[in-house]
Amino acid sequence: MRRVTPGRTWRLGALRRVTSITKAATGRKDQAEDLLPEGPRLYNPPMNLTRALAAVLCLSSALCAAGCASPPSTSNNARPAAEEKVQSPLPAPTGFVNDYAKAIGAETRAALEAKLTRLKASANVELAVVTVETTGGQDISDYSLAVAKGWGIGPPTGEEGGGVLLLVAVGDRQWRIQVARRLEADLPNEATAEIGKLMTPHLREGDYEAAVRACVEGLVRRLAARRGFDADEVLKD
Repeated sequence: MRRVTPGRTWRLGALRRVTSITKAATGRKDQAEDLLPEGPRLYNPPMNLTRALAAVLCLSSALCAAGCASPPSTSNNARPAAEEKVQSPLPAPTGFVNDYAKAIGAETRAALEAKLTRLKASANVELAVVTVETTGGQDISDYSLAVAKGWGIGPPTGEEGGGVLLLVAVGDRQWRIQVARRLEADLPNEATAEIGKLMTPHLREGDYEAAVRACVEGLVRRLAARRGFDADEVLKD
């Protein structure tokens, strides 16, 4: 188990929300005014002239319809671009607990793996725990989001449940809780911030095992209260 000199400050991670932006397109509709002749005098054109004008108007409408019709596009740019797959900065996961910083002992890692497996079976929630030495200068919010999306944490779209990622950057002294959209109502920003604070005293002592255990227990108990499963059954040793 890795330890660091106690007393150094840990930066708290906040939950990042991923929202979609819809651009509203507005169009201008030209308004035509009806022009009436000045004065009270009415004008009745001859019948032949009326028929000629009607023929001209019909021909004009037909030509306009033919000319205004848009031909099918043959440009490749018109095709919708395929959504680009997000690449994770980390290798493929080997389980729910991936300790790249070597900060968690084998026994604790196995116990966490068993608990997170029971969480998946009870609530269809995939909670991944990751430790890294550093994010390499990348903002931890962007880094954790790339890991969560690249790994595909959470069940397929259409299924109940969701995904959560706890990422601890040991060398950077930062942590992040990333929550999938489907669990935002169960784990809002305020809740994840409070749960994350459970790690603070352990992180200051360099006890990463205790920090991760405290955070996992807090997340599981919060989800159990919201989703109606037995937290004690999931967290048993």
